[in-house]
Amino acid sequence: MTHLKMPAALLTMTVVTACAVVDPTPPEPESPYPQLPLQVVERAATYQDLSTAFMDPTDNCFYYMHAGVVETTRLPLRNAAGAQLCIISPQAQPA
Repeated sequence: MTHLKMPAALLTMTVVTACAVVDPTPPEPESPYPQLPLQVVERAATYQDLSTAFMDPTDNCFYYMHAGVVETTRLPLRNAAGAQLCIISPQAQPA
C-alpha cells in the first residue's frame, strides 16, 4: 500500500510545481518611439519620420520634422487617409 501512495505523492508534486500564476491582463505594448503613444505610431502613415515626431501642446496635434533638400520643415503627422493625428479631449468630443 505504501508503494501506491508514493507515486501519487510524486504526481501531485509534479502537477503542483508545474502550475504558474499568470496575470490575466496582457501587458501594454510599448511604443518604439517613447515620445509618441502607441496608437499614434500604429495610425501614422509610413512615409513620415516618427523619430522626429512630437505633440504640440497648443493644439494637441502631432507633427514631425521633414528634412528637405534646402530646409527642415515642421509638417502635420497624418494617417494613411491623410487626416491629421490629434488628441481630442473628452470635453471636445460630440455627445
